[in-house]
Amino acid sequence: MFDTVWLSIPFKLTDSEMKRVFTKTNSTKPNVDSGTTYFLPLVGKAEGDPHLTYVHNDETGRSYLKVQVSIPKFLRGSNVYEINEQDIRNFFILLRKVLSKKLKLPLNRIPRIEDWTVTKLDVCKNFHTGNQVQQYLRVLASVYIPKYQTHPIHAKGSADVETIYWEASRRRLKFYDKEAEMLKSKKSKKKHRRQAKGILRFEVTLLRTELRRLGIRKAEDILTSRFASKILQKELAKLGVTNLRPISGLTAAINKINRSNLSKQQKASLIAFISEQYFCGKGSRSARTIQRNRRLLKQIFGSSNIVISEVSLPPLEVSKNDQQ
Repeated sequence: MFDTVWLSIPFKLTDSEMKRVFTKTNSTKPNVDSGTTYFLPLVGKAEGDPHLTYVHNDETGRSYLKVQVSIPKFLRGSNVYEINEQDIRNFFILLRKVLSKKLKLPLNRIPRIEDWTVTKLDVCKNFHTGNQVQQYLRVLASVYIPKYQTHPIHAKGSADVETIYWEASRRRLKFYDKEAEMLKSKKSKKKHRRQAKGILRFEVTLLRTELRRLGIRKAEDILTSRFASKILQKELAKLGVTNLRPISGLTAAINKINRSNLSKQQKASLIAFISEQYFCGKGSRSARTIQRNRRLLKQIFGSSNIVISEVSLPPLEVSKNDQQ
C-alpha cells in the first residue's frame, strides 16, 4: 500500500532542548539566501530507522521536523512486505515514540498526528506473477503515456528488463522486478529475497506539487487504504494493464496490420513501430510519430497500447480486499 513517506511536522525545540539533542557531531548547515538552518540528520543504524532533520528559519521563526521513513521497513524490517490499515495505525503510534526517544523529549512534546503533513509519498502494490515477471516487464516497456518520459532499465549484460518507469513533472510510475532489486542490496536478508521471488512491484511516487493539486496533505487522510487503492487503480488503468488483451506474438500483430485498410506507408510505419518496441522496449521516434502510430493501433486493435506476448498475462488491478 505504501513504502516511503516524507513528513513535515511543525515543531520547535527550546534552547536547552537544542543543546541536549544536537552535539558537536550534529553540526548545522545554514542557507544564507533563505535564512534557514538545517541541522544535520539524526540517522539510525538499523534498517528502517527514520531519517530526521530539524529545520529552523531565522527570519520567520518557523521550525519543523522533516521525517523520511519506509513504513514497511520501519515496522517489519523490509519493504518486501505490504502493509494494511492496522499497520498504519501502529506506525503513527510507534513513530511518535521513536521521535520522543531520538529527540530526548517526553512523548507529550511530540506534535499530534493531526498536525503532520505529507510532502512526498510512494504508493505501491506487489503483484505475485510467478515466473511471468519478465514477460510483464517486456510488455510494459512498450507502453506509452502522453506527457511522460519512458525509461526502461535492462539488467547488466542482458536483454532482460529489470525496471521500467514513466516520469512526469508531478509524479512517477514504476514497475520493477522486486527479487532482482533485493539481490543487488547488501542489506537485504535471505528470507526477504526468497519472499521477493516472483513479485512484480508497482510504485507511484507523488510529489509535493501533486499532493497540493489533489488538495490533500494531512498524513491521517493520505495514509489510508482507500486513498492508496484509488491512486493505484487509476494509474494501472492509465497504463492499460487493468484490461490486457494479449496478441499472441509479433507475427500475429503484423498479419493483422497487413489485413487492415491502412495505406502501404501506414502499414510499414506501424509494423516498424511495434517491432522496435517489441525487441527494444523503447523506440527512438518523436512524440508526434508515437501519437500517430498509437491512433492507428487503436483503429486496428481497439487499444492504443497493445500487448504482444507469447503467453497469457492476467490483468493487473487492485483487489476489493485492498480497498477496504
